[in-house]
Amino acid sequence: MVNAADFHKLAGKHAIRAAEDYIQRSLFQQAVQSMNAAKDLDPDLSCMADNYIAAYSVLEAAHAKQSLYKVLGVDDVKASGAEIKKQFRKMSLMVHPDKNGSVAAEEAFKHVSNALEVLSDDKKRLAYDDKMGYQKKSPPQQSQQQRARRPPPHCWNPPSGFKKAKPQPAASSSQQAGTSTKTFSGEGWSFRVTRVEKNTFIKVRVGDTTVLL
Repeated sequence: MVNAADFHKLAGKHAIRAAEDYIQRSLFQQAVQSMNAAKDLDPDLSCMADNYIAAYSVLEAAHAKQSLYKVLGVDDVKASGAEIKKQFRKMSLMVHPDKNGSVAAEEAFKHVSNALEVLSDDKKRLAYDDKMGYQKKSPPQQSQQQRARRPPPHCWNPPSGFKKAKPQPAASSSQQAGTSTKTFSGEGWSFRVTRVEKNTFIKVRVGDTTVLL
């Protein structure tokens, strides 16, 4: 008579065979579910089952055309080179055919090895990230000539056709010494630059809108 423990072990082996059958038919979710069932039925199978599931996950990511980061099990596309290599060592111990008896092991190891080859090489990784859209585009750089044409802060000369406002009245007694004001204006606009000692204040008015810079 078969006792409960032996029955669970036998059922666990059947679950493993079912999982391997599913993976050969590319039924990844069913394969993982069967392997988890094997772990539940026989805890002694946990280590082996985890390795099998790792191989299944690699194949699922590769067949779904997911990124090399997903294939390798790396969540952060900004992971360092050291983190990439550490994750490869972890995965290779789980999916290498010498360590993993699954029918998926050989193909899974090829996929993680290919991911490492690309992601551990700075030039290849940069090209891959750019292709996948992971690299943020830098803002266009201004040429030296463009930078040279930019006027210094608070240095503004009105274009031709703009007229200088009438001279401002002398500063009242309430104004502080060392204050100077220049105003330029045209039809519907004005531009005033006020310097108080080392500070500069600019007021721009266009129509009914006034902005203090």
